[in-house]
Amino acid sequence: MEVPFPTAVRQAWTRLDWSKAETLTGGLINRTWLVPSVGAARPVVVQRLSDIFDPRIHGNIEAVTRALEAAKVSTPTLVRTDGGALCVELAQGTFRALTKVEGRCASALSGPAAARSAASLLARFHGALEGLEHHFVGMRGGVHDTARHLETLATAVTEGASHL
Repeated sequence: MEVPFPTAVRQAWTRLDWSKAETLTGGLINRTWLVPSVGAARPVVVQRLSDIFDPRIHGNIEAVTRALEAAKVSTPTLVRTDGGALCVELAQGTFRALTKVEGRCASALSGPAAARSAASLLARFHGALEGLEHHFVGMRGGVHDTARHLETLATAVTEGASHL
């Protein structure tokens, strides 16, 4: 099966062995692959971003991950293209590459110990970013507006009652 990487993406990161890319599952929004590097370098994670994201968010990611690294919080970081760009914007979508962080990815908590671990990491994350001065751009407005989402859900249930 051919992995769907446009030529411009392959040319942006020439040090990656695109022929050995493996699809990663578990991603909730972006299509994701693990792509080995040529030589002894570690593999990277390549993503084709969902169209809901503005490519300008990569400047935000760069600022946040630099602050996390400075605070010694493990984080994936953007791998710049050979030309120094944070991502590749094409008609087929926006692609980015990230360093791979060892460990496992879970989409749900397995119990109280996992919840405590996640809470601890979240506290370290927020502590590391305290005082970060960055002008965030390309943000999706209203994503965390729970009241609005609940209102939309209530309306859908009311208006769609005949479908039940």
